[in-house]
Parts: sequence; C-alpha cells; structure tokens
Amino acid sequence: MPENQEEKINERIKKILVMSGLSKSDFARSIGVTPQTLNNVIGPKQSSPNATILANIITTYSSINHIWLLTGSGSIHTEEEESDKAVKIRGKGNIVADNNTGVLGNNIKTSSRSEESIKLELLLEKEKVRSLSEKVNSLSEQLKTKDEQIKTKDEMIELLKSMLQK
Repeated sequence: MPENQEEKINERIKKILVMSGLSKSDFARSIGVTPQTLNNVIGPKQSSPNATILANIITTYSSINHIWLLTGSGSIHTEEEESDKAVKIRGKGNIVADNNTGVLGNNIKTSSRSEESIKLELLLEKEKVRSLSEKVNSLSEQLKTKDEQIKTKDEMIELLKSMLQK
C-alpha cells in the first residue's frame, strides 16, 4: 500500500496549496472557489471536496497526478512531470518551477474541455458512485441492526405478555 493512501484527500489538497506557493485566497481563486470554501476543505472542518473542486485542481495544476489526488496512490506528479522533474500549471506560457523550490507560478487560466477532462469527470463520477455505494452498505448494515433490535424487543414484549397472562 502506498504511504500516502492513508492520508485524507484534504491533506493532499493542502500539499498542492503549499507547492503552489500561493496564498490560500489566491489558490482558492485559481481553482474557482471562495477562500471560505477552500478553508472548509483544508481547515479544521475537513469537508469533502466536491467534484468541481477536484476537476478544477487537476485542470489548473496539470502536473498533479489525478490518481494520487483522488486515492493517494502513486506519485504526486504525473509521469511526464516525474521525468522532467519540473512542475507545470496551465496558464499563459505554461509556467515552470523548479522542484527544489516547490514554487509554482500564479499566472493561471482554465483550459478547454478535452478528452483528459472527460476521463477525469468519469473517474470523479465513479468515485462518487463508490462513495455512495459505501454509504448505502453502511446504512443497510445499520438498518439490519435496527431490525434485529426490533425483533428482539418484539420477542421480549411477547414474553412479558405471556407472563402477565399467567
């Protein structure tokens, strides 16, 4: 199991923020959210990021490995970036920063919808389905437990009724 897999997605987003070299407000704007929304995700509240936030991070910070962002598996950078040992973000002229400094540029723009972004959306939707499936399974288990408790209580009521009739 990769070492980052136990790390929450919120922490991985925080790592991208630190690597960007931007303030929280500038980073939030770069991914199309308010600073408060970003703070809800990476701050003490630790809210789950929605698909739009994740898609915007991957679109804006093209060097980030979307599998790593979503699951914690693999390297933080795409394979291409690992071989270049540089970090790129989409913007005017593809700003490049040295990995030694860990600083990214802040001249950012969004790119047009591509096959990669469609694949990302599909991956995000699959992650949503997986997450919802886990919730359904959890709720089903809770329901099963409650049904067993009701059955036990019904049996106790019947026992008590029979004792009262004697």
